[in-house]
Amino acid sequence: MTAQLEENTQRFLSDRRRNRRVDNRLELSSLFRWYRGDFDRPWRGTSGLAGFLARYATALGLDAVSRQRLLSGAMDIVFLDYDWRLNGKL
Repeated sequence: MTAQLEENTQRFLSDRRRNRRVDNRLELSSLFRWYRGDFDRPWRGTSGLAGFLARYATALGLDAVSRQRLLSGAMDIVFLDYDWRLNGKL
């Protein structure tokens, strides 16, 4: 089950419609805003949302310099609006 979770995490973070780097900013799915408390908890050596995202820097398309900027707080994180049409809500 851990391998499946890891694979799905990589796939989700690699989806540029939902998560992308634009200049010196990460634009993330609103799911990270809604469940931020879950990502702020320590997990597998990470701490906070930036630490979690840095763990998956490759999936997010971040190079080593961008990863360090993320970890140091020098990269902005913004959350994309959720497209409710995906759930047939509109």
